[in-house]
Amino acid sequence: MDNRISSSFAIVAGVLLTIASPPIVAKNPWVDLFNALGSQLTVLKVLAAVMLVFGTLGGITIILGGYLSFKNHLRSGKELIGLGTGVGLADLLLLAQTGTVDPREWFGWGGLVLAVLAGRHIHGPDASYAGEIRKLLAGLRVRFSKKDPKKLRRRRSRRVRARRTQVSTGQDYLGRNKKREGKGAGEED
Repeated sequence: MDNRISSSFAIVAGVLLTIASPPIVAKNPWVDLFNALGSQLTVLKVLAAVMLVFGTLGGITIILGGYLSFKNHLRSGKELIGLGTGVGLADLLLLAQTGTVDPREWFGWGGLVLAVLAGRHIHGPDASYAGEIRKLLAGLRVRFSKKDPKKLRRRRSRRVRARRTQVSTGQDYLGRNKKREGKGAGEED
């Protein structure tokens, strides 16, 4: 599947999820959920307010991720689609626990399925995060390590000698000396 098609699916999914999400109301269902769990902590009330904002912006996050993927910012787009999908799922599950089935919820579940499919089919860059971090750490290790310059020179010269004597593979390393083109590996002048 082409990234443009998947990005379009993500944008449509975000629109459907935005239609399904309830507007910010005076009654916060997340506060009700945390109160039902039995805690009256202020931290959980703040968390409930943050989750309400994320829940209402879940569809917008997916739309933004789809747009970024459409513009070939694939990593950022995929991350935002995943974040919006997770928050949208939590919000839809919270709406489903009320027991009433609103027709808008069906749009939300359809949008959620589309968002999951779109997020799975956007092909990101070949290099992974782990590979890039490995390259960064290897470069930093070389740059900041205090190794003996004589040791490094000896190691480098051993590598060069090993390259020159690759007779076992049938390749004669000529290096910069191109005069030996007609002669074999063990022949003398």
